[in-house]
Amino acid sequence: MALSESPNHINGKMKILAFGAGAIGTYIGGSLVLAGHQVVFVEQQKVVDELRERGLRLDLTLDARRKTKDASVINSSAFVIVSSLDEALRYGPFDLALFALKSFDAQAALESMKPFADKLPPLLCL
Repeated sequence: MALSESPNHINGKMKILAFGAGAIGTYIGGSLVLAGHQVVFVEQQKVVDELRERGLRLDLTLDARRKTKDASVINSSAFVIVSSLDEALRYGPFDLALFALKSFDAQAALESMKPFADKLPPLLCL
């Protein structure tokens, strides 16, 4: 299915499932939130609680195109963060999934995704 045919692709915005809200997941997923896309993060409960409380903080000041001198703080009302794939899929369907986990967590995460394979969008490994 072409992106333009996606049921979620309205006004150039996508719905994205992000596995991981560490450095890479936060940078890419948070940048997508700032661009107006809907992002649902799947993370460990400890991280879920922390990000719900304080939001995402992105320091994008080195990117001159952003023309900002301050870090961006994205309030938790601008994104969804959950602790299970089952819960995340309730927000779907998704256009794309980002896989932004540490290599030592990858195998277990991929195994846990198998039962949901038919519900997952194309996966971009970061």
